[in-house]
Amino acid sequence: MTTGEKLFVQEKLYLLEHHLKIGECYRSKKDLTTHLNLWFYF
Repeated sequence: MTTGEKLFVQEKLYLLEHHLKIGECYRSKKDLTTHLNLWFYF
């Protein structure tokens, strides 16, 4: 991973944590994983 890629991922995780209440929005880890996959690929 380049530094730019790491920053990109950190920014995505920051936004995910602050704009979605993960524990409330996702009832299972599978749902969260699916969401993360979509989040990173699109």
